[in-house]
Amino acid sequence: MVVRRSVPSRRLLTWGCTVVLALSILSTLSTLSTLARHSSGRIEGGAQGQLALVGVLSRNDRVSRSLRLAGVDFRDRPVKITNPARVKRGSNQPPYTVVFKTWKDEIQKPDFSIVHAEKAIRFLEKVNLTSFQEDDLVFANLVNRTRALLMTGEASSREVVSILWSSTRLLSELPHLYQALGPLLIQEVERRKEEIALPDFMKLVQAADGLREEAPELWDEVNSCIPGLAERADEFSTVELVNIASACGDSQLLQVAQRSVIENAEDLKPPELANFLFSLMSSPEIAEAEELNNVVSRQVRLWKKADIDPHLWRIVVAFARGGACGRQLAKAVARSAMREGLGTLRGWGIAALAWAYRELETPGDGLASFRRHVSVEVELRGFNETQIESSSLGPDGGGNQELCAMWASLGPRLERTPIIAPAPRLRQGGTTSPSSQISPQLSS
Repeated sequence: MVVRRSVPSRRLLTWGCTVVLALSILSTLSTLSTLARHSSGRIEGGAQGQLALVGVLSRNDRVSRSLRLAGVDFRDRPVKITNPARVKRGSNQPPYTVVFKTWKDEIQKPDFSIVHAEKAIRFLEKVNLTSFQEDDLVFANLVNRTRALLMTGEASSREVVSILWSSTRLLSELPHLYQALGPLLIQEVERRKEEIALPDFMKLVQAADGLREEAPELWDEVNSCIPGLAERADEFSTVELVNIASACGDSQLLQVAQRSVIENAEDLKPPELANFLFSLMSSPEIAEAEELNNVVSRQVRLWKKADIDPHLWRIVVAFARGGACGRQLAKAVARSAMREGLGTLRGWGIAALAWAYRELETPGDGLASFRRHVSVEVELRGFNETQIESSSLGPDGGGNQELCAMWASLGPRLERTPIIAPAPRLRQGGTTSPSSQISPQLSS
């Protein structure tokens, strides 16, 4: 049976389609009118004809294409280097190309300055550089424009230090960045070293420490400014003071940092504390060693399990190197090692514990049983005497690449098994557990 529509139903359908079409036309005309006002620079309430849609490009690609087709000139907009975290990721493209696509037009603008260059290079650390190729045109344009801006000498000391610091941190992923900008940056540092503020000086010390092989002249220049910092130590936070003292190894600055660590040990993360103690225990004179032992012993009890291996072993090795490890700290570290399970520790940790507790051995110290456990683990791992002695240099081998690679390849002997809580026991004559209430038919 065929159902025929009545005339009123057809008319309603026709009117509905007409209304929808009319609304669509009005919306299109409104959009075109807005685009026309933007392109001519006449925006109501705008200041000096600035566009009201700043930032639309990074949020909506379809609007961006529409604006381009409408003839809007984007070169009149201020430069905006978008944070990579706010860029929408593409589906079939390498992650870095999506970020560079938003930066491409910004880098080419005439008002692109050293401030924008410093921001873009700093943001490179947040970019996923998987499948990155250094011949990328946007990256090459960024490097060339930054180099040209540095040659003008208009960069401030803060911008110079920031670019150098970021280039050092990206040295393994983007070596061309430092190769192209490094010489100019070092010249600017030598020229402006008196202008560098204390917060920026901490970054400079870390950058120079990472470039000791590539730029030894930079480290010599920075090291010449270190002795005067001990008198201005109250201007640094504990973390800044510890990082600078650990990098430079100046004995006077280490002693000042030691007092700050005793007072504010809770401000330090495990890697920072371990790095500082390694540098401090290499100093010829260690003051207040007993008080430092007590502070560290209290602090390590608050560490998470992920921080124990290897940083806790680095601390006991550092104290053993300085001959200043107290019995309380030695026992606390031994308990932590047994609690973790010696078989689950990485290779360097076992060798380091064997070396450290052999150096700390004294009659009646109560650690003989722990040393036997460690000796058994050393035999199971097959470590020789040379490996045990070299473990005192740290997991990085003291800068020796072969030792660092060897320790990195020696993982745990046993896999860590999760601890499962035991099932609750039934009370005699009490209530039964839910499992005991299952019917006999189901249990069978």
